[in-house]
Amino acid sequence: MENYKKLNIMVLFALLACTFFFACDKHGGCPGLYESTSYMGEEYRNKLPYSGIDTLSFVINNKDTLVFMGQGRLVFFEPYYQTFNGGDCAINNKINYEGNNMFFEGKSCSIKISQTICPCSNSSLALDYNAQKYLFNISSLGARYSSAIPYYDSLIINGSYYYGVNAFVSDGDSIYISKSHGFIRLKSERNNFEFNFLNLN
Repeated sequence: MENYKKLNIMVLFALLACTFFFACDKHGGCPGLYESTSYMGEEYRNKLPYSGIDTLSFVINNKDTLVFMGQGRLVFFEPYYQTFNGGDCAINNKINYEGNNMFFEGKSCSIKISQTICPCSNSSLALDYNAQKYLFNISSLGARYSSAIPYYDSLIINGSYYYGVNAFVSDGDSIYISKSHGFIRLKSERNNFEFNFLNLN
């Protein structure tokens, strides 16, 4: 009888050890990491009409004209981690969200435009210029009727008409985007400057 009890205890201990071994890894999490990839859809990617090798011209503060040559498009992936309660152990998810960077070089400065769909980011568009970063959420680009997103049927900038323009505001900065030409105006109150697109075509 005593041996039978010892055997039961040993079997129970073995079962508990196996359960612990297979349910939790050495870090105390659930087995492995569930990893997946979320790709940017073509519709979202095409919200901005850039190929990455475009030539962009802008007039700065109604004075100087700057020309930027596209250097290409670079795809990147941003990791986003989620943890769910799976009972005894947590369930850990990692989703890699596709984004893309486009680089435009000028004589004395450059522009980097980044698009992302990752929930880990507070913005879907980041524009880097002159060591400053401007962040905007342009997920509703193209929305015609919205109290939150100003929409212009047409807008004249440097003598050219642009149609179907949305304006997005963030931290005193505003960007105007046409789906046919990309961003056509960037105004920054905090840095006291204005970018206006110059259509040379």
